[in-house]
Amino acid sequence: DPEGVLGGRNELQKMLNYFSQNKTKVYFDVDFVTFRKGSLFYPINVVATKSMKKVPTKLVRYSPATCYPDDDYPVLFMLSPNYVGRFVKSAIPSKLNFTKNISISSISKMLYSDFGTRQINRLQTEKIFEQIVGYIKNRHYNLLLTEPNGYLITNASEIVDIPIYSSKFAIEDYEIPFYQMVLRGYIPYSTPSVNDYSSEWLWKLKVLESGSYIKFTWTARNEDELKETICDYLYSSNYKLWLDDLKKVYKELYPVLSKIKNKKFLEHRLLKEGLVLVKFEGGTEIIINYTSTDQRVYNTVVKARNFKVIE
Repeated sequence: DPEGVLGGRNELQKMLNYFSQNKTKVYFDVDFVTFRKGSLFYPINVVATKSMKKVPTKLVRYSPATCYPDDDYPVLFMLSPNYVGRFVKSAIPSKLNFTKNISISSISKMLYSDFGTRQINRLQTEKIFEQIVGYIKNRHYNLLLTEPNGYLITNASEIVDIPIYSSKFAIEDYEIPFYQMVLRGYIPYSTPSVNDYSSEWLWKLKVLESGSYIKFTWTARNEDELKETICDYLYSSNYKLWLDDLKKVYKELYPVLSKIKNKKFLEHRLLKEGLVLVKFEGGTEIIINYTSTDQRVYNTVVKARNFKVIE
């Protein structure tokens, strides 16, 4: 029983008090889209999104080894957009009255059709989700969005998982953090979880080039306990393994990020291959060297795979 292990309302309130005393904002993620089981009043055949074959659509994970559905992974269904609003209104504010900070990761990044009796296309789903997000905001909730679709961005209080690399789907001369250049100074945003990246020096430079906050995804115990669960995508997540690295990263990057907090991009320029200059409001400039050799720029030397702040 996960809820029993986590504790009841008293333990929840203790946690909220702790974070409040330490001036830390906490968002509770609520998934209003995917589900595993139906109920007597809401059976799967009624509330689930239907495929073109008129059967409930399943979110299936495929095994990379066999290319067949992975039987060890839980099967998920998607709630029909016709029902999403109903469940949101039943939960907000009555069941979520202990917080004013809500994360709606599934609504923010999923957009789909329903080919059931009351057919809904993606454009109609978009309008439904916009209305739902508006309903939540009108009740004075702060919204955390995860890698959101463009039509929801302006509703966000904060955004996480904004990509720091291009999709590589198109042939391009070089990458620029255009997404971040648009948002910076308006909405705080973060990288995807950096503990998923293998190259520490690279993601640190990408953080500075994109002006992003840093996101870690941590667990209290080893992630091997999550094997064959819906959370088995987590790896390298035990927070104890990251504390020393966190202190090091905080000491190295926080002074720079604090200088450019809420500052807009003024310029992003590729000086030459592997060497980038970014300028922010307030006069802060950062030269970023992705190459494996030291580079001389503007009468200063930027060490290999490092950065230099100019004020």
